[in-house]
Amino acid sequence: MITFLNNGKGGTDTSDATATVNDILDPKVAYAKGERIIGMMPNNGSLEYTPSENEQSIPLGYTSGGIIKPADITKLKDYEKCYDLAQTILSGATIPAKGLVYNFIDSNFMFDKTIIDTGVTQASLISGYTFIARIYPTQYNNHRGLFGLHSSGGIVGLQYEDGKLSYGHVNTKVSGYIDSSKLPINNWGIFVATYDGSVLKCYVNKEENFSVEGNAFTPYGNVIIGEAFDSDDRFYAGCMSNFMIYNRSLTEEELEEVYNFLEVTNTNTDINITYTELEYLLNPNGACIDTGIKNVDYCKTELKLQGIETKNQRFFGFNYSNYHMCWWDNKWYYGSDSNNTTDHFFTCNSTITDLCKIIYNNENNKISVNGEEFGNKSDVVSNSRNNSIYIFKECENTEKYYGKLYYFKMTNKQTGQTIIDLIPAKDNYGRVGMYDKVSKKLFTSVTSAKFVPGPEIGKIKEA
Repeated sequence: MITFLNNGKGGTDTSDATATVNDILDPKVAYAKGERIIGMMPNNGSLEYTPSENEQSIPLGYTSGGIIKPADITKLKDYEKCYDLAQTILSGATIPAKGLVYNFIDSNFMFDKTIIDTGVTQASLISGYTFIARIYPTQYNNHRGLFGLHSSGGIVGLQYEDGKLSYGHVNTKVSGYIDSSKLPINNWGIFVATYDGSVLKCYVNKEENFSVEGNAFTPYGNVIIGEAFDSDDRFYAGCMSNFMIYNRSLTEEELEEVYNFLEVTNTNTDINITYTELEYLLNPNGACIDTGIKNVDYCKTELKLQGIETKNQRFFGFNYSNYHMCWWDNKWYYGSDSNNTTDHFFTCNSTITDLCKIIYNNENNKISVNGEEFGNKSDVVSNSRNNSIYIFKECENTEKYYGKLYYFKMTNKQTGQTIIDLIPAKDNYGRVGMYDKVSKKLFTSVTSAKFVPGPEIGKIKEA
C-alpha cells in the first residue's frame, strides 16, 4: 500500500522517479518530495537453501538473511559411478533403455575384496530381470561368487563349486550350473541371465547354457557385486568392465543390441576416444592410485593440491619407510620414516587446506611449498624396497589424502624423462579419474579403496 500526505495532489514533479511501489520494501516507510511512501515489496524472512542438481526458484521480495547449506562433496556427480541411466548411447552403440535400473561402466575395474551395493532390491526383480556382466576372473576357489547375495533365500550369481559355476534362486529348483572352463580365468567373458517370472535362462559368451522353469523366488536384500554369499571370505577375484540390471527379461533381439554395445565400448583399436581435461579431481573418499611404476631414484615430483581436511594424510610415496610426503600433526613432512628426524617436519605460510604447488627434488631431498624451500641435502632417500609409486597415500598405510588434485608429474633428473604425468580428466564414456599422458591410461575408481588403470586409449583427441 502507498499513502500520500497530500492525497497525491499538489503538482509534485515525479519525472525523475526510478522505482515503483513494488520496489519499496514492506513495511519500510520513506519520504520523497514531501510524500510519505509505505513499501509493498514482501519480506520473505530468513531463507535456507541446500545445493542440488535441480533448479531452485527464489521468491520475489527481500530477505532478512539466511544460509546456503554446504554441498555433500561425497555425492558430487563427477565422482559418482552410477551414471545417468538415460546415458545409453556411447560411441555409436546403444542399449535398451526400458527397465534399465543399474548400469556400471568402467574400463577394467579390479576387485580387491571389493563390494559394490547396487541399491537394487531383489524384491523388485521377482516378476522378471536381466543381469549382464562382462568379467575377467583371475581365480576360482573357496566358493567365490560374482554377484547376487543369498543365505536363506536370494540370488546366487556365478558361485564356484567343484569346477562349476552355479547360478539361480536359492532353495528352489530354479537354478543350474556352468562349467567354469566356459568362463576361464585370465580371459574376458560375458555372462547373461534372464528371468520372466517363470523361465530362467543363462548365456555364456552369447550362447545359451541352460534354461529351467519355475516361479519360486525368495528375495534376500539388495543385489551385491563382488560376492554371492553373505560371508566375509568369498569375494570375487578378477576384473569387470560392465554390469547391467534390468527389471524385466530382455528379448533375444535386445540381447544382440547389448552384445554389440559391449563389443564397441570395450574395443580400443578403432575408436577415437576423446577426453576432457577437468580443473581438478576431487577425492573425498580417500581412494588411491597404484601407478605400478618402480625403481625411481633421483626424481623431481611436482603436484598441485588443496586438501579438504586437516587430519593426518599422505600424498604420495613408495613406502612408509622410504621416499614419501605427507601432512602430519599439522606440519608438512617429507623423506623417510627410517630417518625420522625433526628436520623432516616443517611449517610454512601454506597449510594443507590452502591451494599448494609442491615441488619435491629427491636428488638433493629439497622441497618447496608455494615457493618456500626446505630440505637437507645430506639425507637423500631412494626407493630401496622396489615398491611402486602410490598417489593419495603410500602402500603400507591407511592415512589417505582427502581433497583436490590438479596435477601430478614425476621426472627422472638424470635422464630428463617424464615418468608419469597425471591430469584430472573425463573420457567419452563418462569415466572420471586421472589421465596419464605418458601411458595414455585413465585411472578410475568406483569405490573408496583404489583407482585402477584402464587399457591404453588408442587414439587420443583432446576435446
